[in-house]
Formats: sequence, C-alpha cells, structure tokens
Amino acid sequence: MLRLTLPVAALLISMPAFAAPLGPNAGALNVAGTANDHDGNKGSFSVEAVLKDGNFTGTGHFAVGKTTVDGPLNPKLSYFENGKC
Repeated sequence: MLRLTLPVAALLISMPAFAAPLGPNAGALNVAGTANDHDGNKGSFSVEAVLKDGNFTGTGHFAVGKTTVDGPLNPKLSYFENGKC
C-alpha cells in the first residue's frame, strides 16, 4: 500500500486567508495547488480529507513531470495539534 508522506501542513498553506480558523473537528477539507520539482517540472497536488478529533483521514494525489502518486494520507504525519497541522 502506497502512503503519501507529504505533510498536510504544506498542503493547507494554499487555503485562502479569509477561511475560518481551522479546528480539530473541521470536517471535510479539499485542498489543491501547483507543485514543482528541482528539475523545473511543473505539476499539481490535491488532497481530500476529513479532520476529526485532530486527525486527518483521506487521500492525496501528486503529479509532477512523469511521476504520479495517489494514496491515503500517512496517519503519523496527518494531524492537527496546538493550532498547527
């Protein structure tokens, strides 16, 4: 089973500034944005997740150049604590 290791915090940076503050039971979240690698290839990422009791569950998609990764969020890296993801 493939697990994404990209921290959710990096993905949530794309949330608009006018969004309500994130809490440990925010519920469903959808985040998408652009991604680049060190070779200048461009791509995209997206995450569909649910935040409940401070833990994110969901899936992510990452595509840059010829590399595509799809899979569940890594529970060890997908949590909300002390106001940070």
